[in-house]
Amino acid sequence: MKSNTWHILLLCLLLQISFSALKAASELHIAVADFGAIPDDGKCDAAAIRQAISSAEGKENIIISFESGVYNLNEDAVLFRKNYKAMLFVWGQKNWMLKGAVDEQGNPATTLEMNLCLGNQITGASHLDIRDNENIKVTNFILDQNPRFATAAKVLEVNDDHWVTIEVFEGMPHFDGMQTHSANNWDLETGQLIKGPPITIAMTLGEKHVFTKVEGYKRRYEIQSKRFASLLKPGEGLSFHFNVIAGKARTVDVYNNTDVELNNIFVHNAIGMILGGGSNKNMTFRKFHIKPEGKSLAVGPRDGIHLARNSGRLLMEDVLVKGVRWDPLVSYLGFVSITNRIDDQSILLDGQSDKQQLALEAIQPGDYLKFWVGEKPMKNKVVQVQDGKITLADKLSPEVLQGTYFSPEAWYWEEAIIKNCLVESNYGTGLVYECDNLLVENSTFRNNSYADIGLGPTSKNVGAFCENILIRNNLFEGSTWIDKYKNYRGSITTFHKSPFFDKEPYHQNIHIENNTFKDITGPEKPSAIHIKNASEVTIRQNKYINTDNTVLVEEASTTRIIVKD
Repeated sequence: MKSNTWHILLLCLLLQISFSALKAASELHIAVADFGAIPDDGKCDAAAIRQAISSAEGKENIIISFESGVYNLNEDAVLFRKNYKAMLFVWGQKNWMLKGAVDEQGNPATTLEMNLCLGNQITGASHLDIRDNENIKVTNFILDQNPRFATAAKVLEVNDDHWVTIEVFEGMPHFDGMQTHSANNWDLETGQLIKGPPITIAMTLGEKHVFTKVEGYKRRYEIQSKRFASLLKPGEGLSFHFNVIAGKARTVDVYNNTDVELNNIFVHNAIGMILGGGSNKNMTFRKFHIKPEGKSLAVGPRDGIHLARNSGRLLMEDVLVKGVRWDPLVSYLGFVSITNRIDDQSILLDGQSDKQQLALEAIQPGDYLKFWVGEKPMKNKVVQVQDGKITLADKLSPEVLQGTYFSPEAWYWEEAIIKNCLVESNYGTGLVYECDNLLVENSTFRNNSYADIGLGPTSKNVGAFCENILIRNNLFEGSTWIDKYKNYRGSITTFHKSPFFDKEPYHQNIHIENNTFKDITGPEKPSAIHIKNASEVTIRQNKYINTDNTVLVEEASTTRIIVKD
């Protein structure tokens, strides 16, 4: 019997080795160097890398490999949609990996470096566009700009005539007439954002709020501005960006994929939003770090990771976001408005709006729609979708009429996990989450200007409300010094910021437990937790250290709130 057991174990081992060898044999390794992409030679590698990718199109189990070093991307980018350009593309492939090298510490050692002409109002392009793939992984890359389209400086002088003089740090970009989009001040000893109002908010491209060069100095500049003079002090650090493009220059675009993973990715500078991702199923982010590097103080003038209308499973583990202006992490749906109620079991979408068209493309028989009517949102199963008409399994509530909002199940995460992450020193809301089924644990949210976690609609057309939320074992420290949304004053806040809703308790089944809230203070008297428009909320075993308020609950819009701290 003993002999048979060992034979079985040996056979299993041999089979495992055979399967591993078979898998390795089936993988096709393509080195970009074989197509002329050589790191550290200063030549543009975009065309060569695109050739390497093109050579494997239509094949499966592909690994596109890069050596350590800097690959330059400085030729004209490819225009693939109106106003959208990218340097590198992976479209419509299956079982692919783009793989860079790592250093001795396991950090990425391959840099994809965009080299554009320094100036204001640069549109730029995405480094990488990942679209319509199945099982795609990108690992071990630094995504950067050289020159970077932001600078950092020390404030030297602020005088009574509202003149501010700065000295740009050595090695940081600078030029006469630099525009100051998304400007903020920093504590140079701690490297943290200074609490207070922004020096400038996003600003449109047409504005000319600029620094001019001081004669006789290489890196000294000045600006006459009452606002700058009132908010800056000598000895502080100052960061600002030369432009503020939103959707035209994301660093990475990730759309319409199934099973996509971004692993061991560092981003040090961005022209606009860093990552936009929509209509994907199953997304994984591991060791995805958005952070300043060298003398830089900030990374980007817009959002960090911005996800919309995805499904399946989301995992964010060891994600770091520091130094973006607007929201570091976002996951939202968007409300869909009904064109007409046809009868008791069918509605019409005419597809005239983008949201309606996207919904019609996504909704399938068997999906559920969540209608935002009544005391609780109502779910109804889809039977058929044809020519804009959606037939449902059950009778609709009388409250479902023309203009009623609903949210398709096809845009919901089945499970979203954010763990072991760090979100700090961003001028925005740390995590904006407008979906269901969220777990946030063992993470740190520190020194973000607005809420650390904002659940639900933040404005007119974004949503939805949240259900099945668990926030546990996290540290929330020093954030929420500005009440951006007016009367939503919690480090954790449930939002209901939409003119189409009032006192409905649509946030459901929320648990906030075993967290530590520290130094949540300021002139607007923020709270650790602020609950509105919610029911079935349990708040327990949290710890509060130096907070102006612990838990605020709006009684008029909430039911069944349990606080057991």
